[in-house]
Amino acid sequence: VAPEVMAFAKQFPNVFDSYTDLEDGDKNPYIFNPMTGNTRAFCSPRSLAKASNIIAQRTSLGSAMLPALAGTVGEAAARDMEALVNLADQLPLFDNIVKDPTKTRVPDSIGALFILAFLLSGRVSSDTIDPVMTYAGRLSAVSFEAHALFISSLATNGAKVGMACKNRQFTQAAATLGKFF
Repeated sequence: VAPEVMAFAKQFPNVFDSYTDLEDGDKNPYIFNPMTGNTRAFCSPRSLAKASNIIAQRTSLGSAMLPALAGTVGEAAARDMEALVNLADQLPLFDNIVKDPTKTRVPDSIGALFILAFLLSGRVSSDTIDPVMTYAGRLSAVSFEAHALFISSLATNGAKVGMACKNRQFTQAAATLGKFF
């Protein structure tokens, strides 16, 4: 699943709500709700996975991305997801981060930094942990929160935490972060 979709789901957890749990008068524009007529395009785990494929092809889709997303996850979710994708386009390439972690540009936008934290924690491997941790150290100078999100996302990923714990920069960052929680 594309990091932008993961960030969207984290930012808008109500996309996983059920209309049966809504109180009278409550509205959720993201979900299937036969009571309001929202039955054609809505968010679900399956439609979000399909949206991930659309987002992966955003360069070739161009301006057709928004209508494709709207037909997949609904209008409200498509507009919010498009905003996150526009932030994601401010991100440096992962390969550039690995090749030159001390000189690769760090985004200015806090939204882009949060998406970058998800991207890095999802893509890091035992081969790339050292340069990624060097680059992530630079995030803390711009945004403590983005750096904390990266470290905590990596620390809670069962498949990657063992690899991360072998890296001295990660263990130091996690220990420092532990003081705040």
